[in-house]
Amino acid sequence: METPSILVVDDEPGILETVYDILDIKGYKVAMAENGAKGVALVSKQYFDIVLIDIVMPEMNGVEAYNHIKRISPDTRVIMMTGYGSDHPLVKSALKSGVERLLHKPFEIKNMLGVIDEAVNHAPMLV
Repeated sequence: METPSILVVDDEPGILETVYDILDIKGYKVAMAENGAKGVALVSKQYFDIVLIDIVMPEMNGVEAYNHIKRISPDTRVIMMTGYGSDHPLVKSALKSGVERLLHKPFEIKNMLGVIDEAVNHAPMLV
């Protein structure tokens, strides 16, 4: 099996770099984007097995980016991250859009890696 490629999209540099470093150490091919628009641009240039994306970001939020990503690359598994509760309008919108999995920040690394492992193995992912 080829090494899975993962794109991490988050406007918080600390989270972006930390998640990147963890996934890189675990042996994944990892790329980063600091906002939704840049994430969509990267997906339009290359295939990613998984996109790990924040929901609330400036310029293009994660839900808008998710919709673009799924049009460009329908087979890409998208995992959303948020520091907001389930009652936030963008979180509700993400769930209605068909997001497969939602990680609430702060999340445990072990939990994040488990969700990514499920996505890599194409296991059904429930929110």
